[in-house]
Amino acid sequence: MSGYYLLHKGEFAYNKSTSSDSPWGAIKRLMKYEKGCVSTLYICFELLGADPDWLVTYYETNRWHRGVQLIAAEGARNHGLLNIAPDDFFDTVLTMPGLLEEQCQIGAFFSRLDILITLHQRKCQYRSLCGYHSWEQRKFSDLTDRVSIQSSDLDLPQVEYEDIISGMGALNKDLCDKEGGKTGIKFYAGDVLYGKLRPYLMNWLYPQFNGVAVGDFWVLRATECDSSFLYRLVQTDSFQKLANVSSGSKMPRADWNLISQSFFAVPADHAEQKAIAKSLAELDSLITLHQ
Repeated sequence: MSGYYLLHKGEFAYNKSTSSDSPWGAIKRLMKYEKGCVSTLYICFELLGADPDWLVTYYETNRWHRGVQLIAAEGARNHGLLNIAPDDFFDTVLTMPGLLEEQCQIGAFFSRLDILITLHQRKCQYRSLCGYHSWEQRKFSDLTDRVSIQSSDLDLPQVEYEDIISGMGALNKDLCDKEGGKTGIKFYAGDVLYGKLRPYLMNWLYPQFNGVAVGDFWVLRATECDSSFLYRLVQTDSFQKLANVSSGSKMPRADWNLISQSFFAVPADHAEQKAIAKSLAELDSLITLHQ
């Protein structure tokens, strides 16, 4: 194939075409495929003696633009294509950490960050799902019962505010190491715990065990929806906005009367509810792995 360069996985290509987003062109690394073809107008190269992930991050910044500006020929733009010779491009000086280990750490950090951003964007897309024809508006009190049976059973683990990692729905300690005896609301595996005190702290939990919720919790038991979907519902922006329309200034609490009478978009099909909750749980696991 004439008129093209063969690019191998891991190699870089400099596209000298300019645009509003890339005033000095763009440099990218081939990662998705084993091989690829690019025009001979590109400058292609393989990296030697440096960390490739770091270089990917470096070329996402504008720090290399100055070096290109210095070598661009007079009247350099020809139909949006920079007139830069390969030898001149390879003579540009990069500002970089001297230690390969430091380069690797920086490159790995931003690579993980890119993955996290992608995962969070995907999670937000799931959370914003509403208004589909297969969804319906349901009153919150029709979806769940608010449980209030008290218990101080010493044989049951006790969950308090301080035991939950804010916004993550995970415990920060082994509850077996805690002393029992406090009185709270008894919950069963599959119930949803929602911290009504200072709801902006985002204290929620979907326990897979029986226990006692001590403190300002709502214990929610799904009735007309899947319990895993209910757990995801209380994390949505629409629910959180209502929960934070709270009473009290020093110790604000979510208003059950307001929440219970509010309507939320819910899939009519329970299988769809489960599928959405499962997808979000998998995304949470991926996000945790990359943090």
